Amino acid sequence: MLCRSNGRVSTDVLVVLTPEIDAREHTVEDAAGWLAQIATNSCSTKDKYAVVGACTRRFADLGQSKPHVVMVCHQIGEPSFYANSKFSEGLVLEESREPKATLSPDRIIDAINDCPFPGSISISGISQQFAAELWNEIVSCERHFLDGHGQGISVHPMYLFNSEQGVFSVREISSTFGW
Repeated sequence: MLCRSNGRVSTDVLVVLTPEIDAREHTVEDAAGWLAQIATNSCSTKDKYAVVGACTRRFADLGQSKPHVVMVCHQIGEPSFYANSKFSEGLVLEESREPKATLSPDRIIDAINDCPFPGSISISGISQQFAAELWNEIVSCERHFLDGHGQGISVHPMYLFNSEQGVFSVREISSTFGW
């Protein structure tokens, strides 16, 4: 498998999977669940990672000869100054409302032992603004730059992973991300 990374640690990553086999919607479900598990297992924090995905023939500079699976993985942390600031002996050393970025494209690639989707994978750390735009495009019923259509905000499936339940899906909850 060919793996590429931009090496940028962020709270959000874009993953473009170009499978050798023809990508279908079940591939999106399987790939999104797999990514949620890899992201969770590759990070040492208690944060959760949510993933949405779409199958599309059009994406950026990639050819249109075969479908690609485009996914956004978002780090769900507690948006709180108290939870995300650094203290020492009662002093506030660093103050932040947002959780520290823990998603590393390189660590995710290192965690890929056996990819169930032969082909190529590109992983990029991206800004929250870029992630929000892509996330909204993926879940949108009327997409503008990706093929097909999503199921809508608060309806489109979002994939999560935890050790008790394994991979599971819920309705997407991006309205709680603070975007």
